[in-house]
Amino acid sequence: MTIPATTTEKADPLAIKPDPNKAASACRQLIRAQAGRGNTEKALNTALAAFGLPDDYLDTEGGRWK
Repeated sequence: MTIPATTTEKADPLAIKPDPNKAASACRQLIRAQAGRGNTEKALNTALAAFGLPDDYLDTEGGRWK
């Protein structure tokens, strides 16, 4: 169950269902990167695209963690 954001709180963009193909691709890319055979930055950008977020989301928005 997702709790709706209050009017003073921004909605969590990660609460939506991501594009399944892009999400699966991001997972594979991240596993390869962690095994030393891939690029973590590419995996992150694919994961952000799965949620419809811009490539600079972590730098500009920071999500709930900023």
